[in-house]
Amino acid sequence: MSRFAGFIIVVALLLLGCASSRPRLDAMQSKQAGLREDLRRIELKVEKTSGRIDELEKRISFLEGNITANIADLQRSVDNLSGELEKQDVRTKKKLEDVSAELKAVSANVESRYQSVVAENKKLLQAIEEAKKSSFTTGYEHVVESGETLGEIARNYGVTVEVIVEANDLGDPDALRMGQTLFIPK
Repeated sequence: MSRFAGFIIVVALLLLGCASSRPRLDAMQSKQAGLREDLRRIELKVEKTSGRIDELEKRISFLEGNITANIADLQRSVDNLSGELEKQDVRTKKKLEDVSAELKAVSANVESRYQSVVAENKKLLQAIEEAKKSSFTTGYEHVVESGETLGEIARNYGVTVEVIVEANDLGDPDALRMGQTLFIPK
């Protein structure tokens, strides 16, 4: 065979090999084009997801700032309320102490006045007793005779039985003794 014929055979074989490889090459190129399209879609989804993640991170950051500010506000409010309660407790305690001291002072004053009234009443009672006795300074002396009653004696002198009993400090007006001396007030 000639060289040319060998060349033609080689070219023919190559062409035959290329022809059988062609469908595989087309299939690979088609698959590669599909993969490129899938890759492009995935890249778009990644971009969208990245955008959403960025938005969510901004929102989270904003919410964290709000929460931090709200917590700080709440803490200030709690601190203020605690301070007010402490002040109120101190004021209430002070008021209770003041009222207690006032009550003690009033109680001491009432007790003092009560003692003064009791002492004054004793003086008045003594003065009344002395006045009664001094009012009986003028009168008559009467010596009880046998069978006399206090009622008869009172009628004879024109006074009441009570005046005679009181003037003589008689415990039992019916227990008169013969010879007993009675003062009969005028």
